[in-house]
Amino acid sequence: ANFEVKLNIDKEDYIFKDSLKATIEGIYLFGAMMNGEGVSWKIRLNPTHFSPAGHKGYFFGPGWWEEDDKSQLIESGEGKLDSRGRFNLEKNLQEVGFKGSAKLLLEAVVTDPTRQSIATRTTAIVHRGQYYIGIKPSTTFAQESQEVKIKVITVEEEGEIIPGKELELRILKREWHSEKEELSGGRWRWISKKEDKEKASYQMISGAEPLSFSFSPESAGLYFVEAKGEDSRGNKILSGSSFYVSGKGYGFWEKRKDDRIELVADTDNYHPGDTARILVKSPYEKAKALVTLEREGIIESWVEEIKGTAQTLQIPISQEHIPNVFLSVILLKGRVSQQGTSEKEDIEKPSFKIGYLDLSVDPAQKRLDVKVIPEKKEYSPQDRVRIAIKVRNSAGKAVPCEVSVAVVDMGVLNLIGYKTPDAFNTFYSHRPLSVKTSETRSYVIEEIDLSAKGVSPGGDGGMEKFAGMPIRERLVPTAYWNPAVEIGLEGGEIDFELPDNLTTFKVMVTALTKDSLFGSGEE
Repeated sequence: ANFEVKLNIDKEDYIFKDSLKATIEGIYLFGAMMNGEGVSWKIRLNPTHFSPAGHKGYFFGPGWWEEDDKSQLIESGEGKLDSRGRFNLEKNLQEVGFKGSAKLLLEAVVTDPTRQSIATRTTAIVHRGQYYIGIKPSTTFAQESQEVKIKVITVEEEGEIIPGKELELRILKREWHSEKEELSGGRWRWISKKEDKEKASYQMISGAEPLSFSFSPESAGLYFVEAKGEDSRGNKILSGSSFYVSGKGYGFWEKRKDDRIELVADTDNYHPGDTARILVKSPYEKAKALVTLEREGIIESWVEEIKGTAQTLQIPISQEHIPNVFLSVILLKGRVSQQGTSEKEDIEKPSFKIGYLDLSVDPAQKRLDVKVIPEKKEYSPQDRVRIAIKVRNSAGKAVPCEVSVAVVDMGVLNLIGYKTPDAFNTFYSHRPLSVKTSETRSYVIEEIDLSAKGVSPGGDGGMEKFAGMPIRERLVPTAYWNPAVEIGLEGGEIDFELPDNLTTFKVMVTALTKDSLFGSGEE
């Protein structure tokens, strides 16, 4: 393509009910403005999270437990560039039912007379209202009866505190009520329903300094802090935060019949030197736990005793864990009773539960800052070009290194959408687990006492003397097994006695040599 497309909007961010003004420009690479060429455009709003700067530890926007907002196509249209190579667009950003802020995506496509098209896009934040409500619990992992202090502020999008906003706050506790539902054949499953119980409520007016109040949870579980307000435009503003409470009491977690448990981290991202606090949502009041750190192998492992259904683990984070590491917790519990059960399922047999958590570790210290500085901005054909390249580490210090440099026609790059390769993200992007965990307790044979149902347990073989032929007693699925049979140049052979089965046996042979040749055969 021999042209480029520029897209400009009048603001970097908006508030719902603002007016959006945008300009789409088409410019030939030789400098002339395009005129009369076709333009198509569309505006989409995607849910996003926004945190005003300067208020570390505060949570802004709807809580994670709220139902997610859905991406919405707001409007689309077509037009033509004017004599200045421009197309002007103005639209009102009406409230569309989002609970939080949105990211506006404006896309434009310009098509030249040869039907070559170039697309471009720009984004901007659309704030939920004229202010944000910030909530800051003193901890995200509290103990039973431990006082949790909660601070509340109202701020503009740039972070400046604005007082005088009427707010309604509530503290809720989520509880799961689980019941067994009987299925056909005597089987069963758990049916769990959640309930958010209000534990405290407050009416307040925000001030020039953070408002502060205290709450003491009486029992283990998950708690929500919810704050609501409204701006002068009528935009509803919602913020939420949460904290877990651990202790020896019983946590009302969702019950499941599978072997999974949930692990909860105290933050989304760690740095080398941090200690991660992990809550284990255990269905057992006491169990042994095999704890492992994994990524493309086992990095570290140890055993802990888990007491209660809401205990926390302390996990030191090191540079070895960059950019992420997986935490595995396997809870082990032996048989509850040696008598079996008269149920159709042996609910007291040995059991286990397993949980995995992907812990992100910030790799910022591995990033290089590369500056490309040309001697001047414009050159003529056949001019000599001088470009300075400066490279610094995350601490801002210059470092020696090796670089690759490519200077390529922008027209070609625009046509194929090529971007400068990002080696940092290539080497420090998320890594896979690449570890498979198996647990044989899932294959334990159930001990079921059928005598309680009046079922005959069978005889003891006392009628053998009346049989016209010997009783077949040795019934086994494997007639022969030998993991190491030596075969010479002349071959080899095996011999064995068949069991009493009336069946057909398949002989399967797998072979290998010392120099790693492999083969197999069967009969």
